[in-house]
Amino acid sequence: MAITNQGADFMRPMMEGKANDIRYSGIEDSGHFVAEEQPEVLVAELEKFFG
Repeated sequence: MAITNQGADFMRPMMEGKANDIRYSGIEDSGHFVAEEQPEVLVAELEKFFG
């Protein structure tokens, strides 16, 4: 799972072939510290990923 505020297009080529289930999600209004800046949004994305 790649969570990024921007640059998902940049990450896609680097992640190809590294895992079987790669999902990309953009979280607005966050920078390097997504867990501190947007904790509720991050938890929601992780819950979707882990089911």
